[in-house]
Amino acid sequence: MSVSRASLFALLTCSACAQIAATSPVFDLSGIWQINGSGTRSDCAERVYQGTFVLGPSQPLRIHHDRSNGQLALVEAIDGFGFAGSALSASSVEFSTQEEDPQAGKVSYRFAGRADYLEQLSGTFSADGPGSCTATGLFSASVD
Repeated sequence: MSVSRASLFALLTCSACAQIAATSPVFDLSGIWQINGSGTRSDCAERVYQGTFVLGPSQPLRIHHDRSNGQLALVEAIDGFGFAGSALSASSVEFSTQEEDPQAGKVSYRFAGRADYLEQLSGTFSADGPGSCTATGLFSASVD
């Protein structure tokens, strides 16, 4: 089978684009984040939490992104809420949150995704809580 010069160039270009995207510097993700998503909880001792759920929109989170080391952090502490993360490239943005709900108890989320050129995030999440629940789903976050 022969490959045309145009086809070969297209293959090389796509391969090169994927490689560049995987290692490209991340955009500045400092700003006000709002996280949304949906997922499914399982293994819940309390049936009220079992099944599909909607995540967010979160309260606006003021995030600082230190591009020299990739660290993401809250600008100001929020009572009962924790945030930590890193963004080392546009294709690798990871962060976690922990929150304490007076009724539901502790919930910990782990988010893994990517940033697009509009500085919007999207990806997957997993969670523990409330109680014995575990969860997985998809998220997006706007950065203003």
